[in-house]
Amino acid sequence: MLNLPFADLWAAADGRSLEQERLFWDKRACDFSLLTDKTGADGRLLSFLGKREALFKGARVLDIGCGAGRHALAFARRGAQVTGLDISPEMIACAGENAAKSGLGVDLLTLSWQEADLEAMGFIRAFDLVFSSRSPAINSEEALLRMHSASRAYCFLIAFIFRDDLLLARYTDAVLPGRAAHRHVGGALYAFNILWSHGISPNFLCEDVNWVKEEDADEKFDDYRRQLRPFFPDGRVPEVELRDFLRKQSVEGRVEREITAKTAWIFWKA
Repeated sequence: MLNLPFADLWAAADGRSLEQERLFWDKRACDFSLLTDKTGADGRLLSFLGKREALFKGARVLDIGCGAGRHALAFARRGAQVTGLDISPEMIACAGENAAKSGLGVDLLTLSWQEADLEAMGFIRAFDLVFSSRSPAINSEEALLRMHSASRAYCFLIAFIFRDDLLLARYTDAVLPGRAAHRHVGGALYAFNILWSHGISPNFLCEDVNWVKEEDADEKFDDYRRQLRPFFPDGRVPEVELRDFLRKQSVEGRVEREITAKTAWIFWKA
């Protein structure tokens, strides 16, 4: 295995404060709630967990970064006793509405995983499955190992290996030729190597995914400006040029972004 400081690299890649994360996801709660209604959880995922006896009737499941309840509700439909937590109160409100509409009982907590007192909450070795899907809550060695400590049986993490924003790529290719500032390196490889360094041998499955999102141009300006700061001297992003680029790409104040990514399913026994 490569002798690299994976924990330090992961910590350096985390760019938003907890308060910024809270505001970011509050703004997206309605969109995620609509997605939950339309798609539900991936049937392959439910089959994977069921075949490995990680998801069963009566299982206690913790969903970290549960959002609007996409996976939490699917687990509850399988008869699991589900606790979902999320840093965003708007996401938790949407999850509660979706649970009520579905007639499902799910315990929902507005809580930052990084700040949760697991011992005081009785979460140590309390769950048959500790689950998190593409959530920024799992953003460090400490957050990952807290997943492990909350499980008495299995953990499952879905995380990005990388994610490319093709709209941002068009901008960076023009102003930063040869610099892949549009590529977001996810936590999957950090997580795998950190688990391995702690004597844990997880299963690691990869898949390619892509999707298209329509978002507010002003919000993407703020988000792109934050992402681009490390690539300019003194963090001085050419704001006029960036705003003009997004204006030209927008229709009625909205921009369409195509995302291509590689994700990993990381599954291990606690």
